[in-house]
Amino acid sequence: MPKQVSITNLDSKIKARVLSFFDSKTLVQTLPLVSKEWKQTIDGEAELKDTAVTRLKVNHYILKKIPGFEQETPDSFPLKKLSGGCTNMAIKIDTSKGSYVARLAGNNSDNFISREYEEKNLQIAAKAQINPMPRFFNAKNGAALTDFIEPAKPISNESLQKQPAYVVKIVKVLKKLHASKPAFANEFNIFEVINNFNNIIQKANIPLPKELLNLEPSITKIEESFKEFKFETVNCHNDCYPANFLEDVNNKVWLIDWELSGRNDAMFDLAVLSQFGKFTSHQDAILLASYFNSIKFKYTHPDEYQRFVLYKPVLEYFAALYILVQISNKNSSLDNKEFESLLYRNIGFCEQALKNDEFKQCLIKNSIKLAPR
Repeated sequence: MPKQVSITNLDSKIKARVLSFFDSKTLVQTLPLVSKEWKQTIDGEAELKDTAVTRLKVNHYILKKIPGFEQETPDSFPLKKLSGGCTNMAIKIDTSKGSYVARLAGNNSDNFISREYEEKNLQIAAKAQINPMPRFFNAKNGAALTDFIEPAKPISNESLQKQPAYVVKIVKVLKKLHASKPAFANEFNIFEVINNFNNIIQKANIPLPKELLNLEPSITKIEESFKEFKFETVNCHNDCYPANFLEDVNNKVWLIDWELSGRNDAMFDLAVLSQFGKFTSHQDAILLASYFNSIKFKYTHPDEYQRFVLYKPVLEYFAALYILVQISNKNSSLDNKEFESLLYRNIGFCEQALKNDEFKQCLIKNSIKLAPR
């Protein structure tokens, strides 16, 4: 009798080839039960297994819930994971009915995101033609499906730096959003979100790095300074990273990813774009002059300008906490080394923002307002 060859002893390329002949359901649910050897082999092919699990989830949680997609199976469509974001998984799928983006929510993301609010706000933004209309949204588990924007070109920091016209385009989108009706379903307050993040991190027994702890007094001081400001809240995105703005083949700019959306200070959206787009003072001038239709915005809108500047270190502090929340949730979109790198990058940017001369001047101006009369 010919000698049987154990699959665990095969070359890795041959193993991957053998496993590729199995459909996703068999690969994930059946073969691991055959023997310990098969389970070890499949666990060792992490990328292949991860793709199969993703296919099963997209088919089960999304496609099977939408009329007209009944003919799709976990293996009937090409699939490509999209880059960006560390909370959820976004996947481009090409079905018989067209190309879409499927969204699978990250682990425990519901402890700081209301999918019910997100769905309501997303519908308002879609009706205003700011975001594509969702084909499917499950507020219970965060699974969603939207049309894929061709060619789905994210606007990069580099594009914003080289082509000021992109800044003007984005301003038009934000002004449209801030004027949109009806009002979003919820309020968004960055300082309340920070408190919630601290509670999540504390419950997970994750210690805060001393560098982050050293920033707390400064953030508290900024929070106190905001008590002097009076402003109306408007519909805001609250996560205006440049990569969340997509330009389609007709040069229309769309704004995606609405899970942090809510009524907020309009200046918060502008500050997010500036801080995470790493705008220069010249780019800030273009941004604010375009938004206020005045190059003298510091004088015509002094409170708005102060808030715009004061938000910047708060945003980096928030982003650092956000990373720790992902670690506490055991989110698998990035490994711990990548998370740690992002964490200390945000801490460094927060320290820089606190040392910025323009920030110091705005804080002093507001401290004078807060001084006892």
